[in-house]
Amino acid sequence: MTVYELLFKISLKVKITYDEVGLMISESKRYFTDKDNGKTLSELRIRNNEIFLISKLEIPPIEKAELLDSDGNVNP
Repeated sequence: MTVYELLFKISLKVKITYDEVGLMISESKRYFTDKDNGKTLSELRIRNNEIFLISKLEIPPIEKAELLDSDGNVNP
């Protein structure tokens, strides 16, 4: 199982998007980063009895932008 798959399963359980899930190993106090998403848990040397701490991350809102200009053309 990859870190991405684990984050996705957690996000389904707690009903938030996977981007909002913060995952940390409790013993080493190490957060998983976006670079770790494609790695498997065995590649990261995660043991079966490892305890994870899960938190909800604050994602900054995305600003709205106009897709079309006043002439109806696509805004670059």
